[in-house]
Amino acid sequence: MSAASEPDDPTLNADPWIIDGMLPIAVAHAEAAAKAAGVTMGEWLSRLIAGQTAAEEANKSTSTTPETTGNPVSKP
Repeated sequence: MSAASEPDDPTLNADPWIIDGMLPIAVAHAEAAAKAAGVTMGEWLSRLIAGQTAAEEANKSTSTTPETTGNPVSKP
């Protein structure tokens, strides 16, 4: 099933990005990466942020061990 057929995909329902304040070099890199991926820059940025958020949440869930210590354990 393609992403286009999944209406709940947040990258497909995202509002347009406003890039005011971004460094020109960052915009250029984002544009190049989006073009290489075959998506708009807004969709590429949305996917990047969603992926980063998911990775951070996964890291949080694996960096605590309340069942064994009773206290969260931070990773360096």
